[in-house]
Amino acid sequence: MDSLRHSSLPSRLSAAGCVSGARTTANFGLLAGAALAISACTTVDEAALAVFASHAPAAVVVAGRLMQGTASFTRAREGTLHVQSADAPGLACFGEMRLTATSAGVASLSCSDGQAVSIPFQVLSPLRGTGRAQAGNTHYALTYGLAPDMAAAYLGVPVGRMLPAP
Repeated sequence: MDSLRHSSLPSRLSAAGCVSGARTTANFGLLAGAALAISACTTVDEAALAVFASHAPAAVVVAGRLMQGTASFTRAREGTLHVQSADAPGLACFGEMRLTATSAGVASLSCSDGQAVSIPFQVLSPLRGTGRAQAGNTHYALTYGLAPDMAAAYLGVPVGRMLPAP
């Protein structure tokens, strides 16, 4: 009876505690399959996040130039910002937004003209916020989720320059 019980156990145990033999190959196959399934889930999760992202109109003033676009929030404390200038078609800025506290965050932007800036912002509601920064002599202002008249007042630009909210 003992020989039957022991014959179903793995044949060898290595110094590291790993089992060798036919069952190891089967276990490795199961682990590899599980890893592949998990990585596939990650891809599906990222795609789902993009589909279910929340979007808000965004505006940034860089050295007096107005740029407008979209802030997209895919996670509770993270998002992206993409804005472009109507006056200078080649000028665009993009970057990440992340909350650093319950009602504050930082937008880190890189622009096509080589400028890079981090703009601290205050969260007014889950999809609304404003921020200001200065780097050298360049002033930056940011709004997201505000109606054009409110955004224009905060940014210091005429309402007529703001694109209508989608």
